[in-house]
Amino acid sequence: MNIVVVVRQLADLVEELEVNAEGTDIDRDFVKFVANEWDEAALEEALCLKETVGGTVTVVALDEPDVDQTLWTAAAKGADRLVKLTGNDLDGWVRTRERAARVAAWLRDNEPELVLTGVQAADDLDGQTAGVL
Repeated sequence: MNIVVVVRQLADLVEELEVNAEGTDIDRDFVKFVANEWDEAALEEALCLKETVGGTVTVVALDEPDVDQTLWTAAAKGADRLVKLTGNDLDGWVRTRERAARVAAWLRDNEPELVLTGVQAADDLDGQTAGVL
């Protein structure tokens, strides 16, 4: 089974967050980013499925701050393939629909049998990624 897990980065909520000068977002220059915990749960489920039925697990993420650490952690847990989607215009926060569109374009070319995402993210709590994908 070819399983894809979509992961994203969030500001580490343990850290103190500051608002940027425009008052429109957090100041991303001084924030540590970590994997979304619900996406990590999706990865764990994918790895359990792989162990049970066989196949491969691919982890896909946009090129966001600190994403390399998240991808390497996924590999250490047992992911077979890591994909970082890059682009020139990924500065700052990427809206869910744009994120889903970029991932969907990659998915069309790679034809997975199953796509898993986290149920939501701590920064928006709306759980749109899976539905939009």
